[in-house]
Amino acid sequence: LEGAPNLYISNSTPGITGFRASMFPALRRASFNLGYYYLPSFEIDFPLLTDLTSGLQGSSSSNLTQINLPALVNIYYYQALSYFSTLTNVILGAVGVTKKWGGTGGGGTNSPYAYFQDCALNQTSVDNILMVLASLDGTNGTTYNANGTVVLNGGSNSQPSGSGYMAISTLQSRGFYIATN
Repeated sequence: LEGAPNLYISNSTPGITGFRASMFPALRRASFNLGYYYLPSFEIDFPLLTDLTSGLQGSSSSNLTQINLPALVNIYYYQALSYFSTLTNVILGAVGVTKKWGGTGGGGTNSPYAYFQDCALNQTSVDNILMVLASLDGTNGTTYNANGTVVLNGGSNSQPSGSGYMAISTLQSRGFYIATN
């Protein structure tokens, strides 16, 4: 598919239980806007998606359970899903794969913003977000990130592991604001 389609889910999309690679096998660029409505349990699973061209956005009442985007090379700066009490698994890129989290929006270049407050993220998800951001240090083709915001507290979000805490230390030394449980 050419361009970057925006896949929008709302209560006017009956029967949707997720967006999966099998539905769009050639999809490599996309953005996801999750409506603020009651939806059935669903997941986003695109293991080959390389570019997240806008923010994952949404809040509260949707029953999102999983986001699996491990091949992301470029992640738009603003990723915010809050109050998703059913959201347990979030994989946004991977250390050594992801090269950029940040970019243009509004008036110019923006620092990374990851806001998953009051969710139910497991420890692997919390660590993944922190470690991917910490790996973006300007080496190996990555874009250096500083002064970002990471909010992973509230709800039943897990605490980071030792690796997650090491990533927090790295990010804080770059001026990031970090909030975890």
